[in-house]
Amino acid sequence: MSEALLIIDDLHVAFSTRRGMVEAVRGVTLTVEKGEMLGLVGESGSGKSVTGFATTRLLEAAGRVTGGRILFRGQDVTKLRGDDLRQLQGAAMSMIFQNPRAALNPIRAIGLQIADAILTHKRISKDAARAEALDLLRAVQIREPEARMNAYPHELSGGMCQRVMIAIAISCNPALLIADEPTTGLDVTTQKVVMDLLADIAAARGMATILITHDLGLAARYCRRIAVMERGRIVEEASSRTLFGAPQHAYTRRLVAASPTATSRIEDLVTEEERERYATVVGKPRTELAHGTPPLLEVRKLAKRFDQGSAAVADFSMTMAGGESVGLVGESGSGKSTTSRMICRLIDPSEGDIVFDGHSIGHVASRDFHRSPLRKDIQMVFQDPNESLNPRFTAFDCTPTP
Repeated sequence: MSEALLIIDDLHVAFSTRRGMVEAVRGVTLTVEKGEMLGLVGESGSGKSVTGFATTRLLEAAGRVTGGRILFRGQDVTKLRGDDLRQLQGAAMSMIFQNPRAALNPIRAIGLQIADAILTHKRISKDAARAEALDLLRAVQIREPEARMNAYPHELSGGMCQRVMIAIAISCNPALLIADEPTTGLDVTTQKVVMDLLADIAAARGMATILITHDLGLAARYCRRIAVMERGRIVEEASSRTLFGAPQHAYTRRLVAASPTATSRIEDLVTEEERERYATVVGKPRTELAHGTPPLLEVRKLAKRFDQGSAAVADFSMTMAGGESVGLVGESGSGKSTTSRMICRLIDPSEGDIVFDGHSIGHVASRDFHRSPLRKDIQMVFQDPNESLNPRFTAFDCTPTP
């Protein structure tokens, strides 16, 4: 067998903090063959993304490789400097980032951003780079690519932004592509479209791919081989069939058990101890509230129209009992977030009413609801924590006082 395209040998990565050095990656060893798609899975904080950033030499200033080697085509990446490093990044290996909106320049048209990546590594004219950028938009199946060339990231959906990121990443035909949670924040339909597109492009261009994800189902669907990370270490590595059929490490077994299947029940996804701990919930389930007990939340014919005139939400009604969980699902643009923001009184409905714990709150202006005693009882967890938390505050300072 020929030498692997990428060999990561006993990699250690640490970050400098106010409390000293913190080791995030502890002795990771991996190989990636030419044209292979390797799945790198594990929970948040396990070291997956740090491994990817170290491989592409994109670690933030506080992080550094403290031990081991990263051999790409036989050359140690950790020793590259200057022009050699610039030729590596984007041309020989490239990365698709987790949050495409944060990675793209908000004040530069996407066509120019793709052309920028091409001009960095190719000696061609700006017109030729722009023509290649348009071809790349066609390759990633952007609708109306000519019109999108002049669009800005905020004018595109999350799925389209991710396609633009893929176009930038493949613009110079890299041999290795690292996809860091490429479907985070996308609805399931768009997830499949983006992953099918990524897999097809990688196969057509012969690119090796490392798919970094916490979604085991996604890794099983697209990767023949999977490595599992826990606390900065690789704890198990096997083919997808072997790993899911007979996981060896205790952590892998927990991950597999926590992944829902077509026959899974909610009770199967928690331990016996957790089932006992949460056996008693606040309030009563819906079946016990059929005898006249009012619901905790009642939404009546809710509608929201924005300035464009079309309704983002129309005639939405639902009820919830105390202690009940309700899933609100749908593809991007279906109105889920708009509905949630109206219920939480962050935006005002155009029509309808919201009754919470017997109080009609739908007609209270959102700008005034922060003074309501019910504000503390209706809370929301936002999709992107990085945009929701104040970057100048510590985790403690971000926590509101009662």
